[in-house]
Amino acid sequence: MIQHVGLAINDTSEINDFYVEVMQFTIHHSFCMDEEVNRLIFGLDGKVDVCLMEKEGSQLELFVNHNQEKKRYAHICLSVSDAGCMFDKAQEKGYKAVAKPNREGRYTYFIWDRSGNMFEIKENRP
Repeated sequence: MIQHVGLAINDTSEINDFYVEVMQFTIHHSFCMDEEVNRLIFGLDGKVDVCLMEKEGSQLELFVNHNQEKKRYAHICLSVSDAGCMFDKAQEKGYKAVAKPNREGRYTYFIWDRSGNMFEIKENRP
């Protein structure tokens, strides 16, 4: 079982604008990782703000890193009860969002935050 997935975001405004309003995660808790721990575990200097988010049993640990990271194929696939709603909200707020029809006549949605993290969103099947 995966307990959580860690992602880097570039701006704290993404926490509410994208992860709460679009993806409909809730904030579980936030903390500041001290410089010693950041260096020991990640090999990076300085303190870093971290926010743990949760939705339908899935958790994301968001690390606020102001350096843009290049992302290619890395993504997180979520199966949720409100996939279409999340897609619509992403488009309304100006986030990159793509709907791809699948073989079952449903859609798989791809949504990107402004830091380049990609989410593949599928509707829970009854």
